Amino acid sequence: VRKVAIVATVVSALVGSAAAGTIGTSRPFLIDSTVADMQWVNSTEPGSKPNAKTVFVRSSMGSIYRSFDDGMNWVSQRDKMAGDYEEPYKTRIQQMLFSKADARYAIMRGYGEANWFTKDQGDTYYRSEFGVVAELKMHPKKAEWVLAS
Repeated sequence: VRKVAIVATVVSALVGSAAAGTIGTSRPFLIDSTVADMQWVNSTEPGSKPNAKTVFVRSSMGSIYRSFDDGMNWVSQRDKMAGDYEEPYKTRIQQMLFSKADARYAIMRGYGEANWFTKDQGDTYYRSEFGVVAELKMHPKKAEWVLAS
């Protein structure tokens, strides 16, 4: 019962501030370097995250951070991508690619041979070694199709 009262208070405070002409923004969150790329990953597909408020940020040092609440809270994705004994530099990401066919699908292009893909907006990542890849493209209509050269 107490949790419901806290949630209702927070929601009414947000609605009240929006009605007053102010909009809440994200809290500061420290990352390992400057922001190199950021993408909002919205989806209207069945089974997508509620309200489609997922944001991904890639730092210039190649770290990935994810937020499910429009940037209010952030979680580093490194632990989900790193193996048990993997050096941190091996999980550095140079490019984030998101499927236009299904926003749940993404590829995180690493340096060297390692790349990671997700089918659930980053809840889980799967490592795939395509070999050294110069370029990756996702098919605009088929979420699981990838061109690599």
